[in-house]
Amino acid sequence: RNGSVGNDYAMKPTVLGNAACKFYLQYQTPIQMRDGVRAARKKMLKLLDTWEQATGKTIDSSPWIPNDIESTAVAHILLVLSQTHEFDELPVRHNEEIMNADLCDALPWGVDERGVLGQKNCGAEIRGGDDDIFADPHTKCFLLLQAFLAKAALPISDYINDTKSVLDQVPRLLAAMQFICLEDVAAGSFDIFCLFAKVRQVLEQRIMPDTDPLDQIPGIPKDGTKRLKSRTNGATLQQLRAMPQPELFDTLKAIMGGKKKNSLNKATKFIQGLPLISFEKISVKCEIEKTSGKSIGHLKFTLLLDSKLVNQSGRGKGNDKGLTYMVALGTPRGRSLLAQTNVTSSTLTGGELKKTIEMGFDWGMANAGGGTDGGSMLLRVLCENVRGMDVEHLVPLH
Repeated sequence: RNGSVGNDYAMKPTVLGNAACKFYLQYQTPIQMRDGVRAARKKMLKLLDTWEQATGKTIDSSPWIPNDIESTAVAHILLVLSQTHEFDELPVRHNEEIMNADLCDALPWGVDERGVLGQKNCGAEIRGGDDDIFADPHTKCFLLLQAFLAKAALPISDYINDTKSVLDQVPRLLAAMQFICLEDVAAGSFDIFCLFAKVRQVLEQRIMPDTDPLDQIPGIPKDGTKRLKSRTNGATLQQLRAMPQPELFDTLKAIMGGKKKNSLNKATKFIQGLPLISFEKISVKCEIEKTSGKSIGHLKFTLLLDSKLVNQSGRGKGNDKGLTYMVALGTPRGRSLLAQTNVTSSTLTGGELKKTIEMGFDWGMANAGGGTDGGSMLLRVLCENVRGMDVEHLVPLH
């Protein structure tokens, strides 16, 4: 707590200290997280610069970062999480370094940053060299997370229990990383912050970040996504959700067949249970803060979440976990984070939910990164429970 010490000095906790206390972290972990997130942001900006040079486009004109760069950044966040001291004691039993090397061969990202960047170091390449890396608990942690997302077979039953122990810690550690990221605003901080929602999406649905969101539909056959896109001229999950129920049912029936009625009904309910996200009554104003003289922006809008059905998360559970949404405001130029908040909705109540959202932000930063034509801001809403339903809206500053 803030407090005076004597007459001339004061003590104030740092963000890293607050994170350690709030999320029960080992004292070395917060700085690991801060440095890891900064490295991920730096790598992402470098990849975006390469993408701009290769395509002739600018990220300022693109609503979302390219899918391959997003997938790399998600993998990097999971690598940073795996390397924290919280996993120092993850057991690596006798001969498990051999099993870790074999498991690595079947996974997409390898064991380190080179694999995340597409230069995978698999078990066969490392054998005879740095074998100790497969005896490292952090390597095993990263491999277990990959295996979980890729639904890869695990070598022995002990690995199933180890995966559960890792996944039990992931929500707390992700929240801690996000908390630290909030206080480290810089170029690229907007996209990095949104990545935490993307990480939660892939963990919730247990899919790789480069997987098509249509593959989340329960019961869809292996070639179903390709056939579905062909039949609907490349429809997205959001477009399927917007279809009238009879049209959606017939479309899925053509892909899944009519014999498996339960699977067809489950797929239809999953899609119709997804929320359609929209905005209304958006207003922006600027006020001068009396005490500091600083210009503070205020954004106010109504968030609409429309769900036709109830209790459909795609996981077949009867409990009400609810849906969580990340609301983030950023600049088109420089991609700096301006403000953020979270919204939750119950899956036990269908219909349309309206929620008034108010967000304060640095008016000077917003104008500096607002781009041309009077300037604008990027308003994003990301559902953390499912991929493919995120929306973005361009909000004029003037």
